[in-house]
This record gives sequence, structure tokens and C-alpha cells, in this order.
Amino acid sequence: MSSIAFTRNVNLALRRLLARGGAPDENPVEMFLAEVDWGGLSETQDQEFVFAVVPQDLGQTPLAEFICGKDAHAIVNNIWIQAMNVTGDSDWFARNAGIVTGYCDNYLEIYQPSAFQDHRIGTIRVYDMGALISRIWILEPLIDGRKRYSFNHFQTALRGTLEFTWRLYAHAGYPVGEVEIRSALANAEDLDLWITPSVNHILPNRDVGRRLYVPKRPVVVDPHAIEAQASDLASRIGRALRSHYGG
Repeated sequence: MSSIAFTRNVNLALRRLLARGGAPDENPVEMFLAEVDWGGLSETQDQEFVFAVVPQDLGQTPLAEFICGKDAHAIVNNIWIQAMNVTGDSDWFARNAGIVTGYCDNYLEIYQPSAFQDHRIGTIRVYDMGALISRIWILEPLIDGRKRYSFNHFQTALRGTLEFTWRLYAHAGYPVGEVEIRSALANAEDLDLWITPSVNHILPNRDVGRRLYVPKRPVVVDPHAIEAQASDLASRIGRALRSHYGG
């Protein structure tokens, strides 16, 4: 190998190493997600699909007036119903149940309670700077005594979150600049995730930790384009999950 090629390879390896070891505060979105523990690990031990839509420029508060407004619950309820009509089933929230809202410092929390062991079916947090985090409980039947991850459920929950997000932005205000869309499975180590190789065998996936990010790199999009791209984004991120973890 020539010295030029060797130097290029070393520099590339160093850049990759530094990128993996970079501190969260070097990236505002990473810092925000680390601060709110968006994977849900500190709040619940339930397996959940978690989706985050976070502006890359967090030095703004386009939703501050909305989340403090007296009509926030009624508006959110109407937007939630509209998003449910698009998803068409209960893989996002339960279709025929109400939601609860409450203001907590710099965010509005929206959740749907379940009669089963005091669980929440799902929770959405809308932050004043335009970020939105959605946690959807994995409501899958027990198979051989264990809950299993569902590809269709993941994709529907993401689509519902994107539908809700752009409708909320359209009413309350779009953040300036682009937003990052992040996806994760919280408390994933106890899920029956699997991979399916080319042969007719199903092998347990050994690369699942408590928090499983999908895809590895964030998806960046103009917030005004979420409406037009919602189906494609859900499909693209879903395919990234499926290609790595089966389904």
C-alpha cells in the first residue's frame, strides 16, 4: 500500500473513531435526546416503539404559545382523531378511547390510559422548541409465553406519529430549518426479535440491547415535507429495521 493510501485510511479510521466517541453536547439534537432520555428507559420497563422528531436548530420556541394555550387539549384531540383516521387501526393508539393532556414546564404531555395494569397505551410529548417524542406500548399477543415485535405495528406507529406531527406543525407553527426523525425500540432485550437468513431457519437475534436505534443514522427532512413524505418515511425507516432485525 502506498504511503498516500495508508495515510488516507488512517485519517478515515480516526474520523470514524472520533464520530463514535463525540460528546453529546457537540450535537444539539443528541444533547436534547440524552437530556430527556427519549428511549424511555428511566420511566418504564415496558417494551415500546419510540419516535422523536427534533429540530436541528433548538434555539427557538415555535410551539410555546400553543402548548400553554387554554384550547390545547381540544386542538390536540382533533389532530389526534385526524391522525387516527389516516392510520386506520389501533397499532398507534386505541381508536375508541380518549386522551389526557397536561402541561409540564416546557412541554405538553398527551397520553392514552389503559385499563390493563395501569399501563399507558401511548404517550406523546410536544416541546416548546418544536420537538415531539412519541412512545407507543407494544400491544402484541403473547406467543409461546413471550411478546413479539411486529414490523407492521412499528411502521403504523411511526406513520401515525408523522401524521400527528405535521398536522400539529401546520396548526401551531413549523420550526425553522430541518428536523431529524429518530426511531428506537425501548427495553428491547426482552422482545422476541429475530433475523431470517437465506436458509429456512429462524435464529434469535443476539444484537439487541435495551435500546435499539433504527436506522443507525438519523433521517433529516424539511418539516414542511413531512405530510408529502410520511408514507415513504415510514416505509424507508421500517425497511431499515426489517433488513437488520427481520420481521
